Amino acid sequence: MLTPYRQIKPADIYIGIDNPQPVGTESEAGQPTKKINGFRDTGCEFFDVFLNNLYVYGLRTGKFHAKLLGIDSTALSYTIEVLTGMKYVAFTSECTLLMTNDLMKRSNKDLSKLSNRLGFATYSGFFRFYKRHNKKSPTHITRHRFTSEEYQRLISEMRRLRESAEKLN
Repeated sequence: MLTPYRQIKPADIYIGIDNPQPVGTESEAGQPTKKINGFRDTGCEFFDVFLNNLYVYGLRTGKFHAKLLGIDSTALSYTIEVLTGMKYVAFTSECTLLMTNDLMKRSNKDLSKLSNRLGFATYSGFFRFYKRHNKKSPTHITRHRFTSEEYQRLISEMRRLRESAEKLN
C-alpha cells in the first residue's frame, strides 16, 4: 500500500497505562505538559482523539468508536488502515494487548476488574481474546508471575543452596 503518511505502530506510541501523575504536571505558563499514560500524540488530531477514546473505553466495535467521533464506521476503518497500515480490528487488538500486558504487570491479580478496564463486558470474553492472541490464559500468566521480592528471595535461596552444595563437595 503506497501512502504518503507515516505508518503508525501501536508499540511506538504506547506510553503506559494508569501511571500516577508526576508532581509538576503543568508548565510555568499553566499549559499541561506531555501525556504520561495512554498513547503519545501522533500529530494527527483525529487519530489522537480516536486513541484517547480507545484508551478510555477500551476494545469496542468500530461502530462504537465511529459514533464517538461522529463519522461512519467505514470511514473510520479506512482512516485507521491508511494511517497504520493495519486493519481496524488488528490495530485495536494490538493496542489492547499492549494495555493488557502493562496492566497485568502492574496491578493485582483481579482479572475481572482488568477485563472491565479494557472494555470487555465479561471476563470470559477477555479470557478468549487473550488466549487467542497469546496462546496462554491470563490466569496462567498471573499465577506464574513473580513480584520483585519473590524473585529476589528465590535468587538468594538458589545462591544459598549452591554454596551448601559446594561445601559438601
